[in-house]
Amino acid sequence: MMNKLFLGIYLFLITAVAYGQDSLIGHKPNRLQICIKAGASYKFFFGKRYIEPTTYGPSSRTFTDHQYERFTKTPSFGFQGGALFMVRLFGNWSVSTGVLFCTRKDIFKTSQDTVIRYGNGSDIHDIHNVLEYDYSYHNFEVPLLLSFDLKRFCFYGGVNFQLLTYYKATYTYLLTQGNYYPYPVSWETSQKTLRDVEWICTVVPTLQVSYAIYIKKFVMKPYLGIDFSTLNSFYLHGGVIFPLFSFGDISKAEVL
Repeated sequence: MMNKLFLGIYLFLITAVAYGQDSLIGHKPNRLQICIKAGASYKFFFGKRYIEPTTYGPSSRTFTDHQYERFTKTPSFGFQGGALFMVRLFGNWSVSTGVLFCTRKDIFKTSQDTVIRYGNGSDIHDIHNVLEYDYSYHNFEVPLLLSFDLKRFCFYGGVNFQLLTYYKATYTYLLTQGNYYPYPVSWETSQKTLRDVEWICTVVPTLQVSYAIYIKKFVMKPYLGIDFSTLNSFYLHGGVIFPLFSFGDISKAEVL
């Protein structure tokens, strides 16, 4: 499904490039641009997704050091959107910042057989034998990006500062029923959900590339990018940047 999503974005980009090939005439770079950004993301992982169990040692005696052992990290979708402000520094170099609203997820799953055989605890009261951890984060993030224009292409590199999050943690866990002789043990599942708002200070490195498409006076910039996250994971994301307002035309002599 994810491959179809990014294939669709790629085909859209190629089609739009062909359509807008001859419409660049008359457009000049600006000192300041205010843009709207909207897109979707999908979370991938480096290496194995299964988390191998490790032995307890002097440096890892707490539950949280082993909380996700025998779980499998699960890919997930996310979204991002917000406003960007791009200021040209000199030549083809610019700096961008703004405010983005991003949804991100951490999901860990294991099997019922694994829980019955090994069991696992929790640092949450009355939650034991967890089958799935599902953490949803709704973040306000501030990007800080340095960009370089090369004809229609724009290459970005920098970080997103995650500042405020509303998170929802959903725990799915096993309960035993009918465990009185001579009745066999039966298993049922239950869920508990916790919600909270927190100030956080997390830095997410990011790389992106966009392509400017001009159709008469309308401009849009389809983009693809990658965000590097924790737990050996990364987000591939794609979408569109729509410049809304531009100020201060720059002459061709000022652009490399």
